[in-house]
Amino acid sequence: MSEVAQVTIGADYLTTTWPNEIRDTVLQSKRQVMDWAREKSELNGSGNWVKKWAWQGYEGYSCGPVCCGERADGCILRLSGIAAHYWLADGLTAGHNISRLDIAATVWGVFDQSGVIARHKSDTDEYRKTLQHKPYRVRLIDGVGDGDTLYIGSRESSLFVRIYDKERAPNSTPEYKGAMRYEAELKEEFAQQAYSRITHGGYTVAGCRSVLGGILTRRGIDPVSAGCVQSSYFPDTKISGNDVERSIKWLSSQVKPTLQNLMRMGYEEEALKALGLDKWWRDYATSA
Repeated sequence: MSEVAQVTIGADYLTTTWPNEIRDTVLQSKRQVMDWAREKSELNGSGNWVKKWAWQGYEGYSCGPVCCGERADGCILRLSGIAAHYWLADGLTAGHNISRLDIAATVWGVFDQSGVIARHKSDTDEYRKTLQHKPYRVRLIDGVGDGDTLYIGSRESSLFVRIYDKERAPNSTPEYKGAMRYEAELKEEFAQQAYSRITHGGYTVAGCRSVLGGILTRRGIDPVSAGCVQSSYFPDTKISGNDVERSIKWLSSQVKPTLQNLMRMGYEEEALKALGLDKWWRDYATSA
């Protein structure tokens, strides 16, 4: 029985929207988002070029896996892969609506990927038989040497699960030798609930693990751990970062633009009172 050498888990995709102009949101401006994206792409060793982007009436810019745009009824931010993880790890928040959130785990040390995937199919089939109806589809795709994939649910549903052989997947690299991949694609209400769970008290691996484990349990799946199929447990390791720095980033990215917007509309006193800073306003009014 081989031992799992490493497990990585976190947000893997995020699409979120605001019903406001981009300057009145945490994004502040498309340029600011692109500057953030360029910084992160440099850290990740990828290109940092910015180009025009348009989707479903939104117009804006993209930089690698980061897309940001605006239309008459609001603005959008779309982050894929490591960009979604970086955004949440930096303490930056989502908008009023979250239309999609993916959480994924990669597990190394699995060398009979086809056998494990077949077992997962059997498990979810057996679990589905215990339900009064069959609320989701199950499809096992034989990769014919290029890695098997198990689909649970449909891409159009609010909860869709993919389990596949990461080592033999198209465009895989040598670092994924002996690796399995678990992905949960969540939409609308499921995405909103999952976002609240993984960011409550600060974005952590533990929160992502808990949400992904719960989703897989809903489908009768126990992910691979320690070389065999066991309970839904992943290392409870917090994402590194200084709590004070996170708090400052949150104040700057979330509170500041909201406060500026209220002050532009003439609600200085009310805004400061909500923050417990109304004494400052009284002192200012007295001295003016």
